[in-house]
Amino acid sequence: MTEPLDNPPAGALPLAAALALFSPPGLWSDYLRKSAVRRGVPRDAAYTKERKPLQADLNRLLRRIKQTVVDRLIAGELIGFGQEAPPFGPWRRIPAAAWRTLKLADIRKGVARGSDIELGGLHILEARPANSSSIRRDRVGRPSDFPTIEAEFDRRIKAGDIAGSLNQQAHILADWYAITYPRHRPYRPATIRNRLREKYREAVRTIA
Repeated sequence: MTEPLDNPPAGALPLAAALALFSPPGLWSDYLRKSAVRRGVPRDAAYTKERKPLQADLNRLLRRIKQTVVDRLIAGELIGFGQEAPPFGPWRRIPAAAWRTLKLADIRKGVARGSDIELGGLHILEARPANSSSIRRDRVGRPSDFPTIEAEFDRRIKAGDIAGSLNQQAHILADWYAITYPRHRPYRPATIRNRLREKYREAVRTIA
């Protein structure tokens, strides 16, 4: 384990908020929608058969969401912080390799467990490249994260999740980027529209 810290770094999110922010938007939306349906089913014994398949779907979605975030922690795209003796113990940065054996156990309490360790109060922070000189830059000279938007659009293309117009797609991606990376300078839909014009046309032709 790493050196102790007094607190998790600024910008690190509690586990529940991190799952909502860092999991694929479509997957999290499905989870919220089915959770609402599940809450609408009465707890009476007469509805037991109806509740069980809904709960099973929710469990499967949650496992996928947690695994997506754990995969990003292992890859170093996200960084986890936890306490060995919450709520008063020191905070420690969790090495990426440790997530190969750690499992997310309690989302509300932010607990992860391994074979011989339990960490509480989990917070997750988005990693940033150490060498900004290797990052492409916009015309104004700031580091460009546009490849991140392109990668998200590629993911949506593979999932068949493409908006009906380029303008609508640009607004969707601009909103996604602003929500996913709240500490970054947002991209205007017009910028995204201009830079993804050809890729959008090709995606529409491929699907058609």
